[in-house]
Amino acid sequence: MMNFRPTTEIDLAGKNFVITHWSPSKVMKNLPKIGRYIAVPMATISGALFTGGSNLSEALPTAILYLFEQMEQDDIEKLFELILEDVSVNGMAGKIDIDTVFQDKMLDLIKLVAEVLRINYGCFFTKDGFADLQGLLGNFGMVHQVATVDQEPTEVAAE
Repeated sequence: MMNFRPTTEIDLAGKNFVITHWSPSKVMKNLPKIGRYIAVPMATISGALFTGGSNLSEALPTAILYLFEQMEQDDIEKLFELILEDVSVNGMAGKIDIDTVFQDKMLDLIKLVAEVLRINYGCFFTKDGFADLQGLLGNFGMVHQVATVDQEPTEVAAE
């Protein structure tokens, strides 16, 4: 029996992209590779959005700064290759030459990467996924530890 994976089409940069959804095993295999870079920035931005976006103007630069602090010079190219490996452009399979396809259209590249991540990892950020992480941790009495993980020990002791 052949397994057919679902696909999603999106038009960007004047081209048609077909995103082949990852299998569950590929999602899990790539999670540590991708999460290493984007988990904290995504959580930072998601946290700001879940509180109504009131501190989004502070969260976004913080998330971007964290992302760039974590990456070595060639890491962004490798990360994009990993994320885009199951994406075809204009019916042509194979590695996407991002320099040619997205010349003068950087925002469209970011939109495509975001769409691939949304398709494959979006379920983690729903009400049933990590969006309810605070409630889950609250059940285990860990909300305070998570809320204070980035504070200096003297700040925590002062509470």
